[in-house]
Amino acid sequence: MGLLALKMIGALFYRPAKAGREELEYIENAWVTAVIPIYNEDPVMFEQGMRSLLAQSRLPNEIHIIDDASADDSGIRTAKKMRREFEARGVKYTVSVQPENKGKREALALGFEAAPYSDIFLCVDSDTVLSRDTVRELLLPLADERIMASTGMVLALNHDSNIFTRLQDLRYGNSFLFERAAYSRLKSVLCCCGALSAYRGSLVRKYLPDFLNQQFLGKPAVFGDDRRMTNYCLIEGQVVFQETAVGYTAVPEKVPHFLRQQVRWNKSFFRESLWAFRNQKKTRPAFWLTCMELALWLVFGSAMFYSMVILPIVHPARFVNHIGDYLVFMVLMGYLRNVRYLDFPRRGMGFIKRFGMFLLAPIYGVIQLTLLTPLRFYALLTLHKGSWGTRQGGVEVSVAGDHEADVTEIFEEEDPYSDKKVTETLQLMRLEGVALRTRPRQAPTITPPQALPGYDEQYAVNPQQPVSWGVPAQPGPPDGRWNPGGAQQPQQPQPPHQQWQQGGRHPQQPQHPQGGPQDPSWQQGNGPRW
Repeated sequence: MGLLALKMIGALFYRPAKAGREELEYIENAWVTAVIPIYNEDPVMFEQGMRSLLAQSRLPNEIHIIDDASADDSGIRTAKKMRREFEARGVKYTVSVQPENKGKREALALGFEAAPYSDIFLCVDSDTVLSRDTVRELLLPLADERIMASTGMVLALNHDSNIFTRLQDLRYGNSFLFERAAYSRLKSVLCCCGALSAYRGSLVRKYLPDFLNQQFLGKPAVFGDDRRMTNYCLIEGQVVFQETAVGYTAVPEKVPHFLRQQVRWNKSFFRESLWAFRNQKKTRPAFWLTCMELALWLVFGSAMFYSMVILPIVHPARFVNHIGDYLVFMVLMGYLRNVRYLDFPRRGMGFIKRFGMFLLAPIYGVIQLTLLTPLRFYALLTLHKGSWGTRQGGVEVSVAGDHEADVTEIFEEEDPYSDKKVTETLQLMRLEGVALRTRPRQAPTITPPQALPGYDEQYAVNPQQPVSWGVPAQPGPPDGRWNPGGAQQPQQPQPPHQQWQQGGRHPQQPQHPQGGPQDPSWQQGNGPRW
């Protein structure tokens, strides 16, 4: 009950980061690289997600899309189709294809490695659709140099599909508006959502070798990349939740897909909680929050599972005498944990509809108790097994048909937060006469595509090197970029670039052809990119 009270009080007093003059300047001058892994994507969903990124009030400076050897090439075709539209807006754009399926972690690392000069890495899932000001709002907390990462508010895109997706949307609301909001008051969010997060580039580069080489029980760690990266951030500084950075992701519509997802998430919870227990500083709130979470699930979860599942079998009379108490407790807890869902401004969802969703909270409590609690123990017993994603043999969630129009409205309409002025970003810009771009960014030099060999020829030359399309990596932003302290500093020389060998696990010093990294034709890795 102590942890529940802590979460309720923290969520009640939570406030998102706001925009001052320095924050606005930082947002415009930071070099932001978006890294988007894809694997067996629904082309309609993926394209709408990319168009929502294109419609942002603050575009990323460059985008790296990495296909992890999908069985279907529709995602690659969609990615290449969007290339010209992003380049026309001055965004560098690269698409890479892994020669074999290596997992989301390797795909993310390939994108991180391709931008060694980036100030911020924006990690977005391929099935996430962003509201218009999401990127701008997500960057606001990072103007504080103590903040290592920020995560946005994620809700279910397909919440109207069936009652199962409605319950998941309610669970997402509880996870962000209740748990992450409370921990954000302590600057100690324990897990940045993989669907929408921003990490400081210097931290990513520092921990990238460990991120790639992580092992558990003698086997490479595949899942849990978001929780692992958050642990690194909590060692170095603070992690916060930005409620005004809103994204919508496709949630499972079928029970088997949902169960596979939950097993993977639960395994990540146990593994990374144990790692944090060993490595986090005991003086930081994140250490004690991790201990409390771990103890809560092991002790309270076991007690509730015994009371509601085991007790009716072994002592049915005792269970009948207390069933009323159990039901009252379950209903009360369900509503208390989800009360903030009622006041969250949601596109296309008025208060009456939100209240109807809120009434479903006890149903999810029953699912949590009878299905997800045993599933968590199963995950604990099978920690030695793992795979990247939940997709098996193709696309499992699609937005074709009725959902497609709803997806487009998300980034074509004004954000609910802009209308309600929950943050002061746009209002402050008007009062101070600050335009959406406080100063023009120097447009990157776009190298036109070269008539180099195609996919088959590249693969034949070096099967272990990812095959890529797009613009070769350019040098970083100009010297003298603004920093959170407000002083102009000369750009420090970049450390030697790392070059991946097979598997990407042992970096070594590269050889720089034709004048080194400043030459536009140079690109990390052995294979050609264009």
